[in-house]
Amino acid sequence: MCFLYSGFCSIVSSQGRWQECGRTECLRNTLNPEWAAQIRVEYFFEEKQTMRFEIYDIDSESKELSAHDFLGSIECELAEIVSNRPFTKPLTLVIGPKRYSGEIIIWSEEVDEGSKENALFHWSLINEKKRAKKGDKYKNSGTLEFNGAQILKQHTFLDFIGGGTQLDFAVAVDFTASNGAVHKPTSLHCINPTVPNQYEIATRAVIDICQHYNNSKLFDAFGFGAILPPQTCVSPIFSLVGIVRTFSLFAPTHVSVLCRISMRIRLLLGCPASTARPTLPRDMAATKAAIIAASALPLSIIIVGVGNDEFENMNELDSDDRMLSHAGRTAERDIVQFVPLRNFLNQGITGAESERVMGLLAKEVLAEVPLQLTSFMKKRHIVPRPPDNPFPKDSEAG
Repeated sequence: MCFLYSGFCSIVSSQGRWQECGRTECLRNTLNPEWAAQIRVEYFFEEKQTMRFEIYDIDSESKELSAHDFLGSIECELAEIVSNRPFTKPLTLVIGPKRYSGEIIIWSEEVDEGSKENALFHWSLINEKKRAKKGDKYKNSGTLEFNGAQILKQHTFLDFIGGGTQLDFAVAVDFTASNGAVHKPTSLHCINPTVPNQYEIATRAVIDICQHYNNSKLFDAFGFGAILPPQTCVSPIFSLVGIVRTFSLFAPTHVSVLCRISMRIRLLLGCPASTARPTLPRDMAATKAAIIAASALPLSIIIVGVGNDEFENMNELDSDDRMLSHAGRTAERDIVQFVPLRNFLNQGITGAESERVMGLLAKEVLAEVPLQLTSFMKKRHIVPRPPDNPFPKDSEAG
């Protein structure tokens, strides 16, 4: 028998707990069980949903798991399951010597509740004057005959993920002087081995979710606004390789260059989603123009405001109320989500507090990504590829 548990973290206590989601039927006398039971769980792209599968050899009618032989378990993220169909992972024993205990294969699919189809209604044309004049003798003013019908399916985010769509990710770190001198503890770039800084929190919050939708696990990383040794002039944008070294900070913050480079990467790679994380831009006009141009591409922009700036201009870039417009041009889609990190911070950041903040931040900034992806695909008339058949031998036999 297989038991499924979901792991969740209380925002108040930060204590992780497991909650049983369901269990399969018992299969007797088999070394390779294939369970038919379906277990439903709610999926949220913007949340980290840890799942645990436990396998037991049931030898009696006892409901106590301690009375049965534990065969192995796995822990994974629900995002890993929905982005890999089928999902396969070796079983491990909690206690005892580490040895191969077999593997578990999980197939997932989205529950179709019939809400993804647009119903098209056609009504008869009635001439009211003729009907009033003829009364019951009036039938209609003609007939309309349909020779065919087409169902317009509204493809979901999981339809595209199941069909092989990958999410790419690019992070941009602000190295301008507004962050403070890097050697001072008050700097936003200060590296503390025990407590993450705000940039680390913002980056991890997004990467921890997005990494499961990219098989390569490789992401673009940029920095901007620093003087790179041995240069003496500011570099508007540069690549980050490995551990960030000491840079000389400069000002001001320019975002339009980053947007243009991200657009070029998307055009070359065709990646469906990307995120950037600058702070307060001084080139607002150029930034608006770059975002409007990027709205025609498969690109999402996530802006996390780091530090204590007011960010009064940043809300202009978020098209929640109306589409961004500038110099007579209007964005095709809403691709920007802006959130100040301080909205989730208390007095200080501790190890446990950082996990809570990352969870809340990810939920806020990633919630719109699925709709942004599907809106782009719909506008370009792109449909997802059908997922591969996980049981080809069964279909061939039938």
